[in-house]
Amino acid sequence: MELNEDRVKRYLNEVHGYLELAGVDEDSGMCAPHLLDLAQEKLDLVKGSRYEQTEIAFAQGSIHRERRAYGDAVPFYRKVLQNEPGHPSATIGLGWCLKRTGRLAEAIAPYVDSLQTHPKMAILHYNLACYLSLLGRTAESLTALEQAFRLDEDFRKMAKTESDFDPISTLPEFQRLVRG
Repeated sequence: MELNEDRVKRYLNEVHGYLELAGVDEDSGMCAPHLLDLAQEKLDLVKGSRYEQTEIAFAQGSIHRERRAYGDAVPFYRKVLQNEPGHPSATIGLGWCLKRTGRLAEAIAPYVDSLQTHPKMAILHYNLACYLSLLGRTAESLTALEQAFRLDEDFRKMAKTESDFDPISTLPEFQRLVRG
């Protein structure tokens, strides 16, 4: 069976479908492993392809992230960002994995880069604010959080219970921001 571009795209659509169906079980906090296995099997069929390399890397990073193999996911998200600087989903995936591998400071630069390309994506500002808060960079965190709120009011409610903001949650500036 020839691996042409259409077939690669079809397999990648199946991979994304399996990832979406895998979801996260609320009781265990884990994805359905058999669906991740199916996603990996489909992805293995296209790994040697010359087509869709960025999408293949993103899918592999996503499978590792869903399996909680965060360190294994990092190089795949980095490859996506190397091929497509500012890719928002890869930035979010990379940040998620770096945080969980104790390398949070490494996530800041990709977020800054991604915001250059996507300045109106509230989720990028919000996540950056979370990470800056955890790193003790209070003023920068508050600025990013304020921008997230300007772009999407829904983040204001989320911020009130977000544990990433625990280091700054008692500050009057933070309280003023979340009150609106």
